[in-house]
Amino acid sequence: MKGVKQTRQKKAVFYLIGAICIWLLLIFFLSTQNGPETTTTSEGLAFVIAKYIFGTTDSMHVSWIHMFIRRQAHVVLFLILGSMIGLVCINVKTRISVWGRFIIGYAFLLFCSFFDEWHKQFISGRHNQFQDALLNVRGCTIGLGIVVLIYMVKTLTSK
Repeated sequence: MKGVKQTRQKKAVFYLIGAICIWLLLIFFLSTQNGPETTTTSEGLAFVIAKYIFGTTDSMHVSWIHMFIRRQAHVVLFLILGSMIGLVCINVKTRISVWGRFIIGYAFLLFCSFFDEWHKQFISGRHNQFQDALLNVRGCTIGLGIVVLIYMVKTLTSK
């Protein structure tokens, strides 16, 4: 029975790493859109949301939602990435303690957060902002933090 559980755990880690790779590709794809492309994407979404929430496409409502989407997209994308990295940290079995794996995972997340902003300087119509990198870090911290909290509660209640 123990062998079956280990096999399932290895598969889960394998699938999680695949999902992380796909998610990183999505983040990179969104980050490599040029200025007009990224604006068109987020404004289109803001238009739809404004019509749904307010029943109108008033430019003030669309503009406010557009700004909100632009900021929160950083947090949400990296929150999901942080959660997936946290799950890998829990499920992968190595000689490194789970807390060491969390630290390594967080270091990887910090690298991804700042790299995502840094590389935008090379894309036409885009800019890199330290504030956006901090939004990425916020998302990573929340995502990984949720997984760590759940892990702690589960560990404490199982004893």
